[in-house]
Amino acid sequence: MFDLDEKAPGKRLAVKAWTTEAATRRMLALSGLSLDSLLRQAESRDFAPVPLGITLNGTLRSAVKRIETNNIIGKVEGTDPVLKDQYVVVTAHYDHFGIGRPINGDSIYNGALDNASGTALMMTLAEGFASASQRPKRSLLFAAVAAEEQGLLGSRYYAEHPTVPARAIAANINTDVINVIGRTRDISWQGSDRSSLGADLAAVAGEQGLTVLPDLAPEQGGFFRSDHFSFAKVGIPAMSMGSGRQYVGVDTAFVRMMGERGGKNYHQPGDELRDDWNYDGALQQADLVIRVAWRVANIVEMPYWNPGSEFEGVRKRSMQK
Repeated sequence: MFDLDEKAPGKRLAVKAWTTEAATRRMLALSGLSLDSLLRQAESRDFAPVPLGITLNGTLRSAVKRIETNNIIGKVEGTDPVLKDQYVVVTAHYDHFGIGRPINGDSIYNGALDNASGTALMMTLAEGFASASQRPKRSLLFAAVAAEEQGLLGSRYYAEHPTVPARAIAANINTDVINVIGRTRDISWQGSDRSSLGADLAAVAGEQGLTVLPDLAPEQGGFFRSDHFSFAKVGIPAMSMGSGRQYVGVDTAFVRMMGERGGKNYHQPGDELRDDWNYDGALQQADLVIRVAWRVANIVEMPYWNPGSEFEGVRKRSMQK
């Protein structure tokens, strides 16, 4: 894993790691502790770390190297004399894992869905806005960000060192993985329930006859795992494009097969272009993203976090700078 080469002084962890849920449960059991109980306790603001009384002995061999990559930013300037100095940022990460451990003789981790697909969608939107005869009031930034798979590093760097003042960034819309199964009657976007952007999404979805669903798998922590989270951490209202679950005119066996294939090939060499992809759902998503971006870029009021959000205070402080 890589990290940003931060120049600022400060304490940093010598080692960072994660464990699977199964391994975590086994380790906690050695101390007579319950993961479920600790998770419930951790939901309280006064939660404090619990000493486990466990010592782990092991050997770690590591090597340090430095690499350089880039975020790529494009701008479509808005038309309003005042609002053009505010920005809606549309992001997609263009990295994957490159050449890695061979699986069934294949060592090329293509990342076709995750996230060449979202990058292609973002670039298509950028081309559409740039060539349109009518442009929105706010300006739009289209950002192909790097190193998402290494811990959201590209988006984190941009959010912490933006090319425009952070207080001028109205919102972030992230496109990560398109729907290649088919059109849906409903949609679910990560973070849509956390800010006023959810109302914008609901308004546009309603015009298209779509029902907005809550997070379909909150236990997976999806909101905290893609590039929109980097913007949320610095206070910028953000959400990430998603799909639905009620498919239109698609055989249930095909839906099940695609789900199983997607799970099997996630972050594997098997994530590659397929002849049986159905792009109707992707076109539906693209239409929704461009309409939401247009709406947010034209509404005079700046998007805001819902009352009580953990990001609300950060936004207020950034707006005062």
